[in-house]
Parts: sequence; C-alpha cells; structure tokens
Amino acid sequence: MGDKRNYSADQVKALQGSIKIEHTLAKIGAQQLRKLLEDEDYVKNFRCL
Repeated sequence: MGDKRNYSADQVKALQGSIKIEHTLAKIGAQQLRKLLEDEDYVKNFRCL
C-alpha cells in the first residue's frame, strides 16, 4: 500500500537539527493576553475581535 523506506526512525532523528524554532512575538502576545485576562476584572477593548 505504500513505499517501503530503507531507513529507520533513528536515522531520521539523527538528521534533525538541534535548534528549536520559537515564534517569539506570538508567544509574548499570548502571554500578555493571558495575564490581562487573569489579572484584570475586565479588558476594556478587544479591537481585533
């Protein structure tokens, strides 16, 4: 039903890079929004929603 691969999962893992990609701006924005929602009684403006 599919192609047979002539390499193992360990071989694929060995080829992966060691640098972890992070989406910093999105992460910071999400943290700020979460803090607002947790700390404030209400958030007065959600212009984008």
